[in-house]
Parts: sequence; structure tokens; C-alpha cells
Amino acid sequence: MNAGKSLRLLTVAALVTLFGQQTSATIAGKAAISVHRGTITWIDGDTLVLSYKAGGKSEQVRLMMKPETVRNGIVAIGARVTARYRTEGNQHVVTSIQVLAEKGR
Repeated sequence: MNAGKSLRLLTVAALVTLFGQQTSATIAGKAAISVHRGTITWIDGDTLVLSYKAGGKSEQVRLMMKPETVRNGIVAIGARVTARYRTEGNQHVVTSIQVLAEKGR
């Protein structure tokens, strides 16, 4: 391998490393997906409250559904669901919500 080709290869590797890390951090910061499994305790239009357990404590999260939210099953109060969402500003926007089968069925 000649010196010029080696230098170009090292330059490309350095740029990929430098910009690849920045892109990953930006993507992770803007498009990070959170997942919670719990019970819907409140619904008003496209907003719902999901109650779940975390570290032995009861927690709640308010989620916003949009027309593009993928919904599998009937989303209703009392339904056990798995919700995937991303944070946009101060809102948690649901990307998909899956209603889970009732225990014992």
C-alpha cells in the first residue's frame, strides 16, 4: 500500500469516527425510544396516562398519541399495554402501543 492511499484511508477513518459519534449522539438525543409496560388509567382524546412499576415503586407517565401512532388492539382505560414513545420537547409522543392479552387467557 502506498503512503498516499494509507493517508487517505486514515483520514476517512478519522472523519467517520469523528462525525459518526456526533451523528449517533444527535440521533440518540432526538430519536431515543422509551418503552413502558403498564395499565392505562386515564384517557382524554389522544392523551393517556400509563401507570407502571419501576424499581418497586408505582410511576405514571402522560403520553400523547398522534394519527401516525401504530395501535394494536383497543386502547381503553384498564388495558394492559406496551407503549413505545419518544420525547419531543416536553411531550412523550407514542410511536406504537400494543394491547397485551389479559392474564389467564
